[in-house]
Amino acid sequence: MPREIGRAQRAPTGRGTDALGGLLGPLVGGPPAFLVDRNGALRASNEAYAWLAASFHPPLATAVGAPLPVPRSVLDRIVAGGPSQNFEWTYEQDGRPRWLRFELWIPASGTEAVILGLVREQSESASVLRQLHEAEARFEDIARLTSGWVWEVDSEFRFTFVSARIEAMIGVPARFMVGQTLIACGRFEGFPESNYAGHPSPDAMAPFSDVAYEMKSPEGKPILFRLSGVPVFEDGSGRFVGFRGIAHDASAHAAAEARAFIAHTRLVHAIESIPQGFALYGNDDKLLLCNSAYEELLTGRDEQTLVLGKRYAEILDEARAATRFPGGANEIAQVIEACAEHHRNAVEAYEFSLSDGRWILKSVDRTGDGGIVEVWNDITEIRRREVVIRKAEADARRALDLAEAGNRAKSEFLATMSHELRTPLNAIIGFSEIIRDELYGPAGHTSYKDYAADIHSSGRHLLNIISGILEFAKIEAGKLQLTERVVDPRPVLEACMRVVETRAQRAEIKLEMNLPEALPQLKADETRLKQIVLNLLSNAVKFTPPGGTVRLSIKSNQTEGCHIVVEDTGIGIAPQDIRLALSAFGQIESDLSRRYEGTGLGLTLAKSFVEMHGGTLLIESEPKVGTKVTVVLPAERVILR
Repeated sequence: MPREIGRAQRAPTGRGTDALGGLLGPLVGGPPAFLVDRNGALRASNEAYAWLAASFHPPLATAVGAPLPVPRSVLDRIVAGGPSQNFEWTYEQDGRPRWLRFELWIPASGTEAVILGLVREQSESASVLRQLHEAEARFEDIARLTSGWVWEVDSEFRFTFVSARIEAMIGVPARFMVGQTLIACGRFEGFPESNYAGHPSPDAMAPFSDVAYEMKSPEGKPILFRLSGVPVFEDGSGRFVGFRGIAHDASAHAAAEARAFIAHTRLVHAIESIPQGFALYGNDDKLLLCNSAYEELLTGRDEQTLVLGKRYAEILDEARAATRFPGGANEIAQVIEACAEHHRNAVEAYEFSLSDGRWILKSVDRTGDGGIVEVWNDITEIRRREVVIRKAEADARRALDLAEAGNRAKSEFLATMSHELRTPLNAIIGFSEIIRDELYGPAGHTSYKDYAADIHSSGRHLLNIISGILEFAKIEAGKLQLTERVVDPRPVLEACMRVVETRAQRAEIKLEMNLPEALPQLKADETRLKQIVLNLLSNAVKFTPPGGTVRLSIKSNQTEGCHIVVEDTGIGIAPQDIRLALSAFGQIESDLSRRYEGTGLGLTLAKSFVEMHGGTLLIESEPKVGTKVTVVLPAERVILR
């Protein structure tokens, strides 16, 4: 019986000029060779074949057109373009078997549908058995050393052989699987994302590779294998008898693929969720990934229109065709060129507008493999706010300019008017003083002398008011400068007390002064220091009813600085009115507020002079109880004797 081997051989491609058309030329003096047609009829042969054929009784076919003992199924597979085929032919002669091994293929240089064959006799059964044992030994070694497990199934997909390595992989002995089908031991439906090939089929009788096949361990743990196999055909008859192949453990690879798939999905979802337009280009400048915000900005449509794999220049051309950029052809060309330049060189962010009025800030960065990441930010609202802010700043600047101009005009007016008023006032005061004191003889009626005294007093008061306004104007204009020197505070404070003493006596107010024996000196402007204390004492006397007390004290050291305190038992100030009392021209209405006329600049000037010395003016007051004003000068102004 013929027995097919199924081992591929590479066909010789020799040349020749013999009667066989060059196909058998190189084999004329070689091993037995022949040509047959697709029906197995002999077309030609060499001398070695003729000699071998004659040694058989009856002899093998040697005449052209005689049939050779080649199975039709083998011829059909070769003619259909299949691989080369081997089969063995056994012949009983004189009580002993003779074996012929045929190797058949389509010659590469053939111009007709002819089949080239070589034949060798294998007559020694011992040699055949030895070769069989050697082949089995090699197969066992390969099955034991391979990283997977070797298997063989019959035509009904029942396991006929399973290598012992399967036990180490799934914990099931190989002998338990023999006789069971592939479907009973596992399933092809497992891990569908990894199953890129069709399931093996006995009807197809075709090789298959890397088919996903899932089995379970005794503990129920799924294990994924990749099965590869080839069909097996019976020698001689060519009957399909099953598959044999190898399986590799692919569980770790499948798990890695699953993790990569999950990570990729998360990345896509994260990119899609960001409001900015995002796009990733490869190092060949082709689009690899983008979100819907990027597509909408470039196309103006919500549906997916950008095709992955397009180059950046093509995408910009599509945006041009979709009229995404405003202006004429030249303006659009400039924007596209700027976008392309920014894309190539990844320079600083680039701003441009779209045809729908939105403004885009485009930033570009490069990846480690030379790819490009583009981010398009919609900055329309930011631009709108910038316009509003710039307008507000311009309005504020104009208002500030107007306010400063008004302040300058006010200060200039006050300074001018003060200077204009002081000149006639000095004359009024001087002449009224002459009349009051009767420097040039008696004034006559005593009323003239009294009127002159009133004129002198009112002039002095008006001059003081104008001087205060002038100083306030200088302070506001920043033109008042301190003339600092080392000052002994005792004579300054005593002089201030003498100035207000007459006024206090008239108002029946008691004055008290509490000065330590040893007082440190101060670095200050003596004139401004007198004005500070005198204004505070004048206010205290002014707002203290008859029978009250005004007290002046000082505490000075290099740790806490210098504290000058003026206290009274006057009408006091409500906490909510202290801010008003310190403001320019601020006056609090009361039954005593008009005892002496004034502009309300006394506390304001005192506070300004204190702050020019780097100090602080503190007010503590309670209505109908009294007021305590503390001048705090910094410690660096205290100079020990």
